[in-house]
Amino acid sequence: MVSTNDVEVGYPPARQRVTGRDCVYNFLGIPASDFDNPSVHRAIDSAVSQAPGSYAMSDMTVSRERLIMLAYNQACLKVEGNPVAQTTGSRYLDGIRREFDWSD
Repeated sequence: MVSTNDVEVGYPPARQRVTGRDCVYNFLGIPASDFDNPSVHRAIDSAVSQAPGSYAMSDMTVSRERLIMLAYNQACLKVEGNPVAQTTGSRYLDGIRREFDWSD
């Protein structure tokens, strides 16, 4: 979901796996959720909230879960992956700061 060309990723990568879900429900055909469809974005947000400092996921799998009954239906998207944290600086700017003496 994230390219290391676009953002500077914190290393070493997190080895923990986190899981997040986004579900929608309805009773007798009447929606009982705030949204009509489950969202990968909300599922990722749910998963990365379990790892402080993370904002994205790598090595991620997405699966759909459904429960269909006579009066109750549930549709969920489940994501599982490794949380990714962004470093606080830019490698380019950090390199310049090391070479430049601010006391001049």
